Amino acid sequence: MKNLFDIEDNVTVITGGTGVLGSAIAQYLVENGARVIIIGRNADKGKAIVGHIKESTPAGRGSIEFVQADVLQQEQMEQAC
Repeated sequence: MKNLFDIEDNVTVITGGTGVLGSAIAQYLVENGARVIIIGRNADKGKAIVGHIKESTPAGRGSIEFVQADVLQQEQMEQAC
C-alpha cells in the first residue's frame, strides 16, 4: 500500500508563496519530492526563494518554479495558467 502522506511527484500550487509561511511550506514540499509552483506578486522575492530552495535541496528531489501574478486579479491568473 502506498504511503497516504507521500507527496513525491505531486504538483502543489502555493498562493502567497513569497511570504514566510508560503516559502517554508514550499521548502518542505520540494525536499520531500513534490513539484511546487509558487504564485506571488513580488518577482524579486519569488526568484530569490526559488533560488534558495534550489541551492539547499539535494539533487533529484522535487522541483520549484515561480509565477508572478496577483490571485485576486482574474486576468493575471488566466495569463499565468
